Amino acid sequence: MSLAMARFTDIGAQFWVNQLDPHGVVISSERLKQTARVKNGELTYLDNGNLALLIKVSPL
Repeated sequence: MSLAMARFTDIGAQFWVNQLDPHGVVISSERLKQTARVKNGELTYLDNGNLALLIKVSPL
Protein backbone atom coordinates (compact mmCIF):
# COMPACT_ATOMS: atom_id res chain seq x y z
CA MET A 1 0.00 0.00 0.00
CA SER A 2 1.28 3.47 -0.80
CA LEU A 3 -0.04 6.84 0.37
CA ALA A 4 0.71 10.33 -0.96
CA MET A 5 -0.87 13.01 1.20
CA ALA A 6 -1.99 16.52 0.23
CA ARG A 7 -5.49 18.05 0.33
CA PHE A 8 -6.64 14.61 -0.76
CA THR A 9 -4.75 11.35 -0.31
CA ASP A 10 -3.72 9.24 -3.29
CA ILE A 11 -3.78 5.54 -2.43
CA GLY A 12 -2.14 2.71 -4.34
CA ALA A 13 -3.18 -0.73 -3.09
CA GLN A 14 -1.73 -4.01 -4.29
CA PHE A 15 -2.50 -7.24 -2.41
CA TRP A 16 -2.34 -10.93 -3.29
CA VAL A 17 -4.46 -13.64 -1.67
CA ASN A 18 -3.19 -17.18 -2.26
CA GLN A 19 -4.95 -20.49 -1.67
CA LEU A 20 -2.56 -23.28 -0.67
CA ASP A 21 -2.93 -27.05 -0.78
CA PRO A 22 -2.05 -29.14 2.33
CA HIS A 23 1.61 -29.22 1.18
CA GLY A 24 1.88 -25.43 0.96
CA VAL A 25 1.78 -25.25 -2.83
CA VAL A 26 -0.18 -22.35 -4.32
CA ILE A 27 -3.22 -23.69 -6.17
CA SER A 28 -4.90 -20.35 -6.91
CA SER A 29 -4.33 -16.67 -6.31
CA GLU A 30 -6.17 -13.40 -6.70
CA ARG A 31 -4.82 -9.89 -6.93
CA LEU A 32 -6.30 -6.58 -5.87
CA LYS A 33 -4.52 -3.69 -7.57
CA GLN A 34 -6.22 -0.33 -7.51
CA THR A 35 -5.57 3.36 -7.08
CA ALA A 36 -7.90 5.97 -5.64
CA ARG A 37 -7.95 9.59 -4.55
CA VAL A 38 -9.73 9.81 -1.19
CA LYS A 39 -10.79 12.59 1.13
CA ASN A 40 -9.01 12.47 4.48
CA GLY A 41 -11.20 11.09 7.29
CA GLU A 42 -13.66 9.47 4.86
CA LEU A 43 -14.21 5.69 4.67
CA THR A 44 -13.42 4.40 1.16
CA TYR A 45 -14.27 1.02 -0.38
CA LEU A 46 -11.98 -0.44 -3.06
CA ASP A 47 -13.28 -3.49 -4.93
CA ASN A 48 -12.06 -5.63 -7.82
CA GLY A 49 -14.94 -8.12 -7.92
CA ASN A 50 -13.69 -10.86 -5.57
CA LEU A 51 -11.49 -8.91 -3.14
CA ALA A 52 -12.28 -5.67 -1.36
CA LEU A 53 -10.54 -3.22 0.94
CA LEU A 54 -11.92 -0.58 3.33
CA ILE A 55 -9.61 2.38 3.93
CA LYS A 56 -9.88 5.39 6.21
CA VAL A 57 -6.98 7.86 6.33
CA SER A 58 -6.90 9.99 9.49
CA PRO A 59 -4.32 12.57 10.59
CA LEU A 60 -2.13 11.69 13.56
